[in-house]
Amino acid sequence: SKYISYSDYKLNDIKIDLSHENSNDELLKVWVKNVTQKDSIKLRNFDADLFISTNQVNYQINLNDSIRSLVVELNGNLNINSFYNYQFTFDSSFISDKTGPIYIKEGNFLNIDSGEVFINNLLLYRDQDSLLLSGVISNSNNAGIDILASDFNLANINGYLNLDEESKLGGIVNGKFKLYNLLKVPTIESDLKIDRFSFGEDTVGDVILESEIDRSLNEIWLKGRIINGLFSNLRLDGKVNLAGKNNLNLTLNLDPSELKIVKFFMGDLISNITGTIEGDLRVTGSINSPELKGKMLVRSGAFTFDYLKTRYYFSSIIDINNKEFYFNPFSIADENGKTANAFGTLKHDNFSNFDIDFSVE
Repeated sequence: SKYISYSDYKLNDIKIDLSHENSNDELLKVWVKNVTQKDSIKLRNFDADLFISTNQVNYQINLNDSIRSLVVELNGNLNINSFYNYQFTFDSSFISDKTGPIYIKEGNFLNIDSGEVFINNLLLYRDQDSLLLSGVISNSNNAGIDILASDFNLANINGYLNLDEESKLGGIVNGKFKLYNLLKVPTIESDLKIDRFSFGEDTVGDVILESEIDRSLNEIWLKGRIINGLFSNLRLDGKVNLAGKNNLNLTLNLDPSELKIVKFFMGDLISNITGTIEGDLRVTGSINSPELKGKMLVRSGAFTFDYLKTRYYFSSIIDINNKEFYFNPFSIADENGKTANAFGTLKHDNFSNFDIDFSVE
């Protein structure tokens, strides 16, 4: 067959071979050149050997995608208990990218019954890192997956998420969290810590996060801190309403921290940022369009304005109101020691399409 399609996905250049192994068993071999979604290649070089007998299938599934440095070997048995009930049991299996393999513990299994997926102590591990998964995936609002992380290194997932060097994650995760409504709008409860969390080349800090769902109000309560990194002490407190349109009600309190944290929001506008920043913010609006209100204080700030290739030095009080940053009158100096008085606004559209309006005297 040239291809098989389902929704936006296509299995291309498929070859299928069926042969009799003995009087009771048959061997079905399947080869797929690649899997695409809307003409974008997602996976390459997939093959499977399925040894079929009465009410049981022994499977050997292989994927070797050299472009993404992704290798998958899944082995085990599929027991067909009824038309609606199946059990997948894993033998020696692993998923590997360029950072190395993540193993699935032998003997772990998944059970599918009437459209619900039951996960029973599914252990994923690499060296001392591990994730232990248990729970149910279904359309029920109460269904969820419990995940226990033990010394799990976030760097393990960079390859699977196809993250580049500027976006790669790092840090060691310990604790537990639960994912609800995976088939609808996923929500999370957590009690975890990420030591030395990093984004790109920067160590953001140690992250401590607690969250709890209030089902009667359909809200998630959040409480967290980031310390010992770019953020010397950032505190988060508040709630997210899961039903409302303007669903954020959060406060952020920041002790003096490295000013270069603003580069996560400023894009390529400025670079080589030094100094400290502190202040308090309230965050409302929605996740897609947050509204910020508060005040920040910059001390001994310095940055290079990339468009002009010029370095500037300043300290300022900044009033933040929704999508506008107002810089109260302050003194600014360039790299040649020339000084001026300045004030003005920096407007943005969700931290893009920046509009600068400054007066310099």
